[in-house]
Amino acid sequence: MQKYSQDPKYFIYRDMIGLNAWIKHKYNTKPQEFIPIGTVIDETYNLIVTSKLDNPEDYHQDTKKYIKQNYLFRFKVPNSSNGYNLFEVDGVKLLKRPENRIKQIRKIRM
Repeated sequence: MQKYSQDPKYFIYRDMIGLNAWIKHKYNTKPQEFIPIGTVIDETYNLIVTSKLDNPEDYHQDTKKYIKQNYLFRFKVPNSSNGYNLFEVDGVKLLKRPENRIKQIRKIRM
């Protein structure tokens, strides 16, 4: 799975939990930059839940929920050469349960 998680073509089929994320609102008419929102701590069908805190015990205090279909997301993914890759994804492409997206990669590869 590591090989496919670094490939942009397969990126939307991976689990987003644990990745650093930035967002930009899709429907804002003014040009804007990506805003850092912290680390993804949970993901549901319609929502991505993030926290800006580094301590896992305090996640319940500073969590924010973002509706996937309203935002463009940028994720920072570590790679094997001690660097990282940035992937930008439209939230509409993430509108599935994470476990179903991961299962779907098997159908695509076959």
